Amino acid sequence: MTTLRVILEDFLELVRGLTATILLIAVFVGIVAGSAMGVFGSAPEQVIVPTVVGLSVKDAEAALKSVGLALRVGERRYDDETPQDAVIESKPYEGKWVKRGRAVVCVISLGTRNVAVPKVTGLTIDLAEERLRKAGLSIQDIRRKASARPRNRVLEQYPKPGAKLGRNQGVVVMASGGKGFGSLPAADGSRWLCKRARFTVPRGAPLQRVQVVLIPGEADKEYVYDRVHRPGDDVRVNVTGRKGWRVKVLLVGKEILAETL
Repeated sequence: MTTLRVILEDFLELVRGLTATILLIAVFVGIVAGSAMGVFGSAPEQVIVPTVVGLSVKDAEAALKSVGLALRVGERRYDDETPQDAVIESKPYEGKWVKRGRAVVCVISLGTRNVAVPKVTGLTIDLAEERLRKAGLSIQDIRRKASARPRNRVLEQYPKPGAKLGRNQGVVVMASGGKGFGSLPAADGSRWLCKRARFTVPRGAPLQRVQVVLIPGEADKEYVYDRVHRPGDDVRVNVTGRKGWRVKVLLVGKEILAETL
């Protein structure tokens, strides 16, 4: 019995020693963890990325800010289904847990690549330019002709309203130059008409001869322009003549344009 009691006492002493050691380790770990928290602070709070796809940049920024996140604009690209300045996609994606304070990178829409040309005929050039700008277009060229309509009033436009153009492309407008535009009074009381022949040299030979011919009558002709150009050159030639005279443009000897003054 004595031997058994001794064994039990030794066992209990061992258990008490192990218990004390475990408690000591636990206290030490707690102290270390507390010290680490004091040095490094608490772990960042996790939040869920809200849905921002389809929202405007302003609304998306407000939605992210409400949960402690920031918006960073990444790529901008054309998208036929997402309005201009709206979010196409975000990264990290909606529903994902992230650390508070993180920036969410958003792809922003530039709008549709092709837009419908608005009607600008009847407007002044300034109002036409403003309407085209709002549609994502611009005025490519302003041409004028004599008209009883007020000066700088748009008479025609190319392309026509409703046609599709790539965003940021230009529209050509024909505006009124007033009643006497394009004509000069002669000493005998008659008037000379002024026209501008304009075209772009097409693809083809590296050097192409361009001629502009003024034809006063059946048997008469005068070459008012005769030069060699490269493909892509923008050719503009001013021609002056009487009403009813013919103007022809020849490219490498082939007629490409004919008009009556």
